[in-house]
Amino acid sequence: KSTISNKLLLGAFCGDEVRGRVFIRKQGSIYLFFLTVYGNANDEIELHFYDHEIGTELNVVGDFLITYSSSDTNLNAGVVDYYTVTYKFIGTDKDWNKISNWQLVCEGWTDPQPATDLPSSNPKRIDDIIVAEDLDAAADYIVKNVEMLADVTLKITSTGALEIIGDIANTDENALIVDADDINGTGSLVHNSDNVVAKVNCYIDNSSVTRNWSADWHFISSPVANQTIESFIPTEENYDFYSWSEFNSTWNNQKKDNSTTNNFYVDNGLNFNIGRGYLVAYENEGYKKFSGTLNNGDVTFPLSCSTDGEYVVERFTGFNLVGNPYPSYIDWEAEGWTRDNLQLQTIWIYDDDVNNYITYTLGGVATNGGSQYIAPCQGFFVKASSAGNFIMTNDIRTNEK
Repeated sequence: KSTISNKLLLGAFCGDEVRGRVFIRKQGSIYLFFLTVYGNANDEIELHFYDHEIGTELNVVGDFLITYSSSDTNLNAGVVDYYTVTYKFIGTDKDWNKISNWQLVCEGWTDPQPATDLPSSNPKRIDDIIVAEDLDAAADYIVKNVEMLADVTLKITSTGALEIIGDIANTDENALIVDADDINGTGSLVHNSDNVVAKVNCYIDNSSVTRNWSADWHFISSPVANQTIESFIPTEENYDFYSWSEFNSTWNNQKKDNSTTNNFYVDNGLNFNIGRGYLVAYENEGYKKFSGTLNNGDVTFPLSCSTDGEYVVERFTGFNLVGNPYPSYIDWEAEGWTRDNLQLQTIWIYDDDVNNYITYTLGGVATNGGSQYIAPCQGFFVKASSAGNFIMTNDIRTNEK
């Protein structure tokens, strides 16, 4: 209900459910009505301006700057101007949830306004944000567009998840970070923009007590394009980085020989293949950092199903080690996969903590704690019944863990 008139109501509805939040501010003789609309995919949102004094719904649609005279509360017949109100983070403690850390800025205002004027003053999925100071996304958030100012960092922490349904433009890989730790795993970023650079941290632990040496084996994959393999290969003699050859049922060591380059290293390229998984063990646990342009959109990985390789083992035929190519979790139950040539709708992830594979099969069948959600930087096996393309799209991306 407006403070200007006790008889002017603004609302947005999905059926009978209210989906609108209203903010009204006076700027001289101009009143700005800022209506944030909430909804889910495929919801039909109806926006109504209703004047109870005259008992009539007003013929206005959208988020509009509406001019009032100083003597009455009648709306003008048409729209005067249209502005976007944006949230600007100005806090010095990186705390997204602190109301005083946000300002509201608008082209139609002379000065920024405090976000505390809103009933719910943190950005929502309809809102644009400007990051003017270092900001941590330590919980789950959804916003529309993100603008990064110079010399600031937006970090999605290991406990956080950020979905950007609009655009983010970032050309400084140090300004956008998806972080990780040994307790919570990796943060998650769902985005839709191409050419976004960032750092994605992956924590490799050696927590297993089931082995007779100090390192755990891990399947990994790259969430960025053109990540060099060499920077991930262990330098210690007894620790290795492998790719899997379905054709020969063989693990190929990607390490270079002392005198010449290993042929497997050359055959697989000098960079991580997008959508491919690898096997690695390190002497010391800690962070492995992927840096570069975040993968986005459709990713196609060719699956093989061989019977005539030189060293092929029948029970391993069709097993391909693929990987999550995105800086977000992916959902094995989601629409958006092309995997018709799989013999089983199952994923296998090796876990040294159980000294075995954890699995998840479409429909909810899991073993050893397997999950439908596949973490960023995580590789996994699938079993093909024939050669063909395995395709992943943005529709499988999620911030569920």
